Amino acid sequence: MSGFNERFTETEAEAVFEIEISDIRYLVTAPEQDPFSDRPMEYLGQSAMERLIKIHRPLKTGKGKGYRLILRMPADKVSPETASQARALISKFGNRMTEDNKNRIIQIQRRGRRQLPYALIVLFFFIALGIIFSMEFFLEMSPILALAISEGFYIVGWIALWRPIDVLLFDPMEIRMENKVLAKMMEMNVDVVPIEAIDAHAT
Repeated sequence: MSGFNERFTETEAEAVFEIEISDIRYLVTAPEQDPFSDRPMEYLGQSAMERLIKIHRPLKTGKGKGYRLILRMPADKVSPETASQARALISKFGNRMTEDNKNRIIQIQRRGRRQLPYALIVLFFFIALGIIFSMEFFLEMSPILALAISEGFYIVGWIALWRPIDVLLFDPMEIRMENKVLAKMMEMNVDVVPIEAIDAHAT
């Protein structure tokens, strides 16, 4: 064996993701999790594309670089059409995932808009309580306690508002980033190399 199952390398011209898979379908479909496998994707039950998205993130590389995927597969699973099949699978996977992500963003934004009015009501309620406890009557009774309670109400109110803001502004960011990664993946050059050919060359 050549001594590795996957690796990610960069040159000045391109970023290269090289991974060993036992079947072309595992490019986009997660294999059954196998705790005895030496392949990380089989050990963790992840597809090759899932590992590329989550672990190596092509967008982290320099702008203007090309991207290349090298699939190392058993020789009996490789044919002249395998590379084109892989590109077709990646394109179909990327398009469907992108559409799903766009729908997820719409759902997230709807949820955030639904939460926002309730959060504003909670914010105004706790701010009102904070103002009440900051009045002279409570300050004369116990200044430190009154200030602590008053500031606590303010904090609770703003925390209540933070959740819908987080949903509206930040939850979609990661999904949009994933769509950018998917777009990069669909542009990748794909090579398929028999494992036996690599091992023979290495020896």
